Amino acid sequence: MHSFEKEIDVLRSRVAELEHELEQYRSVQRAGWTPHLFYLASLTSDGVVVYVSQSFSDIWGRDRGELACWPGDWLATVHPDDYERVAAAFRGFHREQFRNPRPKLQQEYRIIRPDGSVRWIRDRVYAVSGWSGESRWLVGMARDVTDQEDQSTRS
Repeated sequence: MHSFEKEIDVLRSRVAELEHELEQYRSVQRAGWTPHLFYLASLTSDGVVVYVSQSFSDIWGRDRGELACWPGDWLATVHPDDYERVAAAFRGFHREQFRNPRPKLQQEYRIIRPDGSVRWIRDRVYAVSGWSGESRWLVGMARDVTDQEDQSTRS
């Protein structure tokens, strides 16, 4: 087989992986979850954020370009009272991906925006596997539920 034929096979394989990943994302959408914030990160140790929707800026009060500069440091925005619980949950999620082909995590926590205001976040995280079945991506859907939290504490 010539080298260009090998490259074509590799490209076909990658396209098939992407189509599979896209179908998994569409199945999440069909289930009725409409995220206010969508993000995609690598499941490697560096956790590089590949994509984050514009609503990151609206919710976190930071430019979404900053997230690429500090992918693991988003935890620094988590409220100190929630930090240990959130960090432990994400560490557990990363460990679980090796035992469970489709781990999921859902949690609520507070963040502190640069202006000092506090927002409640409901975050759902999923591991998305490539064509080979190996978890490759972390897909997150988060939304600001501050208004709901405020109403429930007043009731």
